[in-house]
Amino acid sequence: MNRDPIRIVAWVLVGLGVLVIVLTKFVVDANYNAVLTYWSQHPLSLRPPAEPSYLGGWLTGAILAGFGLLLLAIGRPKPQSDPRPKR
Repeated sequence: MNRDPIRIVAWVLVGLGVLVIVLTKFVVDANYNAVLTYWSQHPLSLRPPAEPSYLGGWLTGAILAGFGLLLLAIGRPKPQSDPRPKR
């Protein structure tokens, strides 16, 4: 069974992109909660931390998945066998 390495890389990129999109919310929220806890324990902090932004993770995941889908869509033509008889 001959596997095309380009297709394997494309599917890995699609899966990685989806994984990044799914995990973005959990990672950003955990980081925000840690910063909020740190801010509340230190009385000299005047400003509360900014609201979390998920844009970076979503864009990264979308770019990875989109590049993987682009690789799948472009594909490579299969080599055709030569119809001429070999000598």
